[in-house]
Amino acid sequence: MLDQHEEVAKPEVSAEDDPCTGFPHLHLIKTVHNNLGGHGPDSGAEGIVYDAEALIPGEEAIPCHVKIDVAEGGYTPWKGMNSGMHGFYGSIVLQSGTSVKLMMSIVKKDSGEPLQVHHASLTFFDLDHDRDDKSIESISIGGMQEVILSEHTEVATTVNDDGTKTFTATKYGTGEDNPSNPLALNQEQRDRAVTLDFHDVSEIPVTLHTTAGEGPRVFIFVGRPSLKCAKGTHYKGAAAGQHPAMMLVMALASLAFVYGS
Repeated sequence: MLDQHEEVAKPEVSAEDDPCTGFPHLHLIKTVHNNLGGHGPDSGAEGIVYDAEALIPGEEAIPCHVKIDVAEGGYTPWKGMNSGMHGFYGSIVLQSGTSVKLMMSIVKKDSGEPLQVHHASLTFFDLDHDRDDKSIESISIGGMQEVILSEHTEVATTVNDDGTKTFTATKYGTGEDNPSNPLALNQEQRDRAVTLDFHDVSEIPVTLHTTAGEGPRVFIFVGRPSLKCAKGTHYKGAAAGQHPAMMLVMALASLAFVYGS
């Protein structure tokens, strides 16, 4: 969890320094509206809206909004801590002992209509709990094409009756072990994260849950496949900069060169 949760300046990262450049991802830029569950700090429509870009290697960025709304039931925040953005990360703050059912939506920036993206990823970080196994964090989600966990993951996976999966923290953590940069992770930070890949998607339902305890719990996430591409990862699939779609294009180009006239 995060001990402090004020807005934090996000450092600029050039394409040359970004190890995830070769992978499709959603770049969360900033919060443009913040009223999850009607709890503010903004007034007006319920939900959080992020200014974002859908990035596909070799193509122009697509401006979009990523929206998070309470899909069902209520939402109990922690007084004095806002959801929204924390540096690189999108963030949702929950009071211990509560849960919230959310809908994440990708929409066109100009019209608000659904924007279906062929490849999308979510990585959740810092899944941990408080002392004495209190305030245990978990995420329930479905529809993924691939789930990536570290080789020595500390995140337990449960398959639910409806086909969704729940990813649950198993280790105690403090604010001192939180990742500050989703592009560079140490071993413990990789072990407390999960990357989820989706195909042809515009909406992703997700439930965040914490068991009984005291104080706030903060769920942080990015729209990048960080366990595939962040510095320090050892993903055994396509290497950073060599997304499968790009590898296919390069292979076809090579064949054309070899067998062409």
